[in-house]
Amino acid sequence: MAVTEVICANCKTRSSQPVKEQPEVTSSPDLDLRPAPGRRQTMDQWVQECPTCKLICPDLANPPVGAGEVLAHPDYVAMTADKTAHPLVRKFRAWAFVAEKTGMQADAGFAHLHAAWVADDAKDSGLANMQRHMAAMHLAAGRDRGTVYGRQKGAAEALLADVHRRMGRWDDAIHEAERGKSVTDQPFVDALCDNEIALANKHDAGVHTTNEVP
Repeated sequence: MAVTEVICANCKTRSSQPVKEQPEVTSSPDLDLRPAPGRRQTMDQWVQECPTCKLICPDLANPPVGAGEVLAHPDYVAMTADKTAHPLVRKFRAWAFVAEKTGMQADAGFAHLHAAWVADDAKDSGLANMQRHMAAMHLAAGRDRGTVYGRQKGAAEALLADVHRRMGRWDDAIHEAERGKSVTDQPFVDALCDNEIALANKHDAGVHTTNEVP
């Protein structure tokens, strides 16, 4: 794994951090946008952690405004110090906390969703569902502010439908998909929503990819 030297904007510590790679993929992402195999193996490169102040975010050199004020929060301190948690889940949860506290609801939602993907790989369905629950809350809040695919009408609803479906929340999944259909002007997003409705009606909470969409 390639690394680069990064100076933490919060405490000025210099540390080696992974360089984000973009390997080529030959298959489609999941309906919740989890990358195809190959690119999903780079998830440990998506967030950086300062070894001194414990700030966790995608780019230590350019953290959100106000991030430094979050680091002393008791919940954040406990979260970053938790040695029992899966290391990457811990990082994504910490980044979600920073994003939430700095007003970045959509980023918080995606961070929790990324933590859910890690939990899926660890075969921890309880943790995965907990992280999807948090993702749904933040993504819905971000959607309502126009910060989740604001220019792609219905895409946020299609994503939320899949998050709910994966948790077995059939009514919520159908509600979001129908909402997406009512606002979208894009045929593929409309097809995504139809697919989510069909899967929810079959009580299918499994993993499906975008290439399965009719």
